[in-house]
Amino acid sequence: MASKVAPAPDTSSPFLDIMKTYVQSKMCYHPSALMNANVTNVNTKATAYQIDLWTLIDRRTIEQQGRPYNGENTPQEQLRDPWSYDFGRPAIVLENRQKSVHDLMQTSWKAACSKCNGHGMHNCASCHGRGRRACTHCGTTQNSAQHAHQCISCHGTRTVTCSNCRGHGKVSCTRCNRRGVLLHWHRLTIEWYTLHSVSYQSNTPLPVKKIKQAPGKQIYLSLEQGWSQTAQFDQYFQSRLATLPNCSVKINELTEDYNKKHLQNIKQNMRMIALKCEIQKLDITEVEYEIEGFTNKRDENMGNKFRFYHYGVGKENEPLVYENDYPLNTCGCCGAGCAHYSKCCTVM
Repeated sequence: MASKVAPAPDTSSPFLDIMKTYVQSKMCYHPSALMNANVTNVNTKATAYQIDLWTLIDRRTIEQQGRPYNGENTPQEQLRDPWSYDFGRPAIVLENRQKSVHDLMQTSWKAACSKCNGHGMHNCASCHGRGRRACTHCGTTQNSAQHAHQCISCHGTRTVTCSNCRGHGKVSCTRCNRRGVLLHWHRLTIEWYTLHSVSYQSNTPLPVKKIKQAPGKQIYLSLEQGWSQTAQFDQYFQSRLATLPNCSVKINELTEDYNKKHLQNIKQNMRMIALKCEIQKLDITEVEYEIEGFTNKRDENMGNKFRFYHYGVGKENEPLVYENDYPLNTCGCCGAGCAHYSKCCTVM
């Protein structure tokens, strides 16, 4: 009986054509290894994700304000929790910080001026309420016999009338404008700004730089959501992503990115009030092929099999390929910087 003849390798695969085009574009690669290559497996479920996350942060501070009382109504409403006052919010994605100031006049009350104790006048600071202060000219005019002349400013009394209060010892209180009563209220200052982070996920070894620059990403999920202190980030995205077909986004990695780059930056007087998430998906084809006579130097468990990842088309219509185990990618005897094909090359 005649022995069976092994089938010829499938060298006409369109995936091998992609790899050939890629290899021919590389200065230090040689295409001869692909002449007898054979595709053994194609995985079309490989994916990568670029996940942009924006959170709108609301920072609030309360300060007490005061001015002279002028007969205004004073409701004396008790000050509530700062976040219970609703003044709307801006867009989630802000290029610059925004600030708004709100006088909570419903909390206003009146009280005696602490500077003048409600009298509208207080002791002059220059003379301490005496109406007179020490003369600064005394003792400066003396004759050669050391006999003092009478001071022309105080006429020998050693004191002069205070010019600040004109001898009254009291001055008008500028804090209450002589009314003796101040109007007080609370002022709420709100500052909004956006925190933004980008993370990448993939079930392939495709580097982050390749995912970031890939032109073929498609919007997979885009949402905007008001946020509360009781909302659970992981539970929220678990329910949203469960509705998407063939979703392989790792919730734990997304939650870790949120905790590290967003939640940990929120201080006591801040809150996250809104969230925006945009997930872009990159479809990747993982191709496994074998080449008789070559060994995978990257992964010895692969034997004579190799892999490459096709993730779209570039700007000049060239196939975008990522691989790191092609056997004729460098010459072991001359080094990676001047790789060329050689029969004595140690990478074979």
